[in-house]
Amino acid sequence: MRVFGLLLVVLPGLSGQSPWSTVEDPLSKAEDLYRHTDYRASLTMVRESGQTGSKAYCLIGRDSFMLGDYKSAAEAFERAFTVEPDNSGYALWLGRSFGRRAETSSPFSAPRYASKARAYFERAVALDPNNEEALNDLFDYYLQAPGFLGGGYDKAEAIAKRIAERNPAEGHFA
Repeated sequence: MRVFGLLLVVLPGLSGQSPWSTVEDPLSKAEDLYRHTDYRASLTMVRESGQTGSKAYCLIGRDSFMLGDYKSAAEAFERAFTVEPDNSGYALWLGRSFGRRAETSSPFSAPRYASKARAYFERAVALDPNNEEALNDLFDYYLQAPGFLGGGYDKAEAIAKRIAERNPAEGHFA
């Protein structure tokens, strides 16, 4: 009996796997790679896993965004947002992706992307009024965008007051 028990403990160790270890989900491994800023490896792992849920699309979007591929990022976040249309975080990342596309595109297509960025920032705040990141990004948009693209100091001031209600120091800075 002792020999049998010893074999149960030793044999899995010979294969390099602990008998108490669990198989980690590829999406969790990819998320860990993302946290360690290995965006390319994370992106590869998510795509090879074949997962198509909103979390997988979101991770693909964040990886693509960090790699500077804003078009792919926007496409991935649009898929994630289609699956979960009430997710403020996905709307926020969509706004960021379209904002970067506006910054890096031609003067002819930039206004269209900037308008989409504003719309998604506003949507993120509407879905979760306590989303501080969305409030800050919307504030920055209103502060920097010209009036014909929906920006303006009056709108930025209103958002700054909302930020101050939640975080007085951040509101004072805004």
